[in-house]
Amino acid sequence: MIHLLQTQRSLDTRPGKAGVQLTAKVYIDVVSKCEMNLRLGNVRLLESDPNAPETKIDADKSGEFRTNLEKSPLAFSFQDGRIEELCTSIPEKTWVLNIKRGILSAVQNSMDDLTQDQTVQETDITGECKTAYTVSSNGWYSRTIKKSKDLLGCTDRHGYNTMMQGTPYKIQSVAMSVHKTSARLVYYRAVYVKRGHVLRPFSRESSGAITKTKQTLKYVTERVSSSSSISIGHRVPLTFVHSNDGRGTIRDVMSKLNEICVSTSDSVKPDTPLLFSGLVRLMKALESDDLEHLQKGERNPILKFFLDAVPMLGTKASLRLITNLINMKEVRGMEANMWLTTLSFIKDPTKEMLNEVKPLISSEDKEEAMLGVSSLVYAYCKKNECENDVDIASIVASIEDKIGVGCYVDKNNLGKVIRSLRSLGNAGFVSNSIRTISNCMTKRENPTEVRLSAIQAFRHNVLSRVRNVLESEEVNQVGSYVWSHLTNLMETSSPLKQDIKNIINDQALKKEFDLEKLKYSRNYEGSFFLEKLNTGASIDSNVVWSSKSFLPRSAMPNITFDLFGHSVNLLEIGGRMEGL
Repeated sequence: MIHLLQTQRSLDTRPGKAGVQLTAKVYIDVVSKCEMNLRLGNVRLLESDPNAPETKIDADKSGEFRTNLEKSPLAFSFQDGRIEELCTSIPEKTWVLNIKRGILSAVQNSMDDLTQDQTVQETDITGECKTAYTVSSNGWYSRTIKKSKDLLGCTDRHGYNTMMQGTPYKIQSVAMSVHKTSARLVYYRAVYVKRGHVLRPFSRESSGAITKTKQTLKYVTERVSSSSSISIGHRVPLTFVHSNDGRGTIRDVMSKLNEICVSTSDSVKPDTPLLFSGLVRLMKALESDDLEHLQKGERNPILKFFLDAVPMLGTKASLRLITNLINMKEVRGMEANMWLTTLSFIKDPTKEMLNEVKPLISSEDKEEAMLGVSSLVYAYCKKNECENDVDIASIVASIEDKIGVGCYVDKNNLGKVIRSLRSLGNAGFVSNSIRTISNCMTKRENPTEVRLSAIQAFRHNVLSRVRNVLESEEVNQVGSYVWSHLTNLMETSSPLKQDIKNIINDQALKKEFDLEKLKYSRNYEGSFFLEKLNTGASIDSNVVWSSKSFLPRSAMPNITFDLFGHSVNLLEIGGRMEGL
């Protein structure tokens, strides 16, 4: 069975300005009840005529655009109206898959009953969003269903090209996307999607930076035909994929390096940062051999600009070069340490990247590499299943080996053990290292720093039964700290902590540990969040006192910003003192 639909998608800025339009025939081949293929035909890409903005003409390279979209079908899993995943037979360009994702998202309907209103959590090209379905009219032969999404509250939506790591959060917001479906009997008659995007910092009321998109999908006909499954190359999600791929070549990079060299011959000029950003973007597209060729062929001062850009790339090729240069001691000292620090800022590491930097852990004179590599492990495992991953287990085991059997600590290995424990905590993957960490934590002859680092290594694990422990706690220092921390969570404005806040608010906490602030350990927290701008910040700090001193034993402030749907930990500083 083949269903034929006609789609039209337009994007316009303010009235009278430029806009683009895409039209195509959409073929949905039904292979089985839960397996279907999407094909596109008669694709046209139109743009506004510069002399008459209301008139649409064929866009430049529209032939190439059409060829890419019509080249191959896209298989997808259809489960009771939901599209679970997509399967490609050949590697396709990111923008091609994103257009097909948009078409399939318009077809998706997650309702359990098409006659009843329903609110669900739905995943499509806009991300994972709270979605409200409303049956606005219900006739004998047809019905109209309106779908609204809270775009500001969606996760897996924003794409940003930055070295800052972030954790997505969810908030309540006003619906910004309207999706209306007109259904007849057992098929869609038409689907209409409207979205409005406003760049708030540069807009006031109805003026400013505004983009409107409209999508129409109309049912044409269906016919009986045999459809077969396509070969599956790899599976991809329905969510939008942001592509930061560059198109640089060795020649482009060399040209940009020379341009920077000329620009900075006398002094650093205002346009130098822009030139350097362009260099990083071009180098991201290079392969390992290209980077190695440039590194061996360039001389100072051009080589310095090249080496400054390498740790900013965050690609598999750059990590291979970093590993080789550090292991061969061509980069050493403070510069090598700075390169290793940048590993923590790679946002979406891949398995190949982890395998490239694994040799750094084996280096005895570069123990600092453990912290950066372990941060990569944590970033990778946030988005991938690592429980039974042999490569991840091997990296964690390499870090654990540096602690040694039994966790015996002396002045010669104190620093290495502390760094190893902190690295295990960074990785957040300690299920196979519990015995080693527990030995470090429970061995009384170990220094306090080691035991604290072992405790902190468990910080990514879920801690349960806190309330029961608090009720039976006899040490005021511990009780005061835990009570103040839970109380701050009850009052926080941080969107990342709202789920925890709701859980804690269900419990009546005892106030017996609301003790003197200048004598007992406490947690401090201050936060604000502007829902209209989807922006906020929080500052929290831990101050730990000891019964053996009139001065606090340790303090640790932390600053976090909430921006673009992600909470970014900007700064955390910790200090500890003893003997006073």
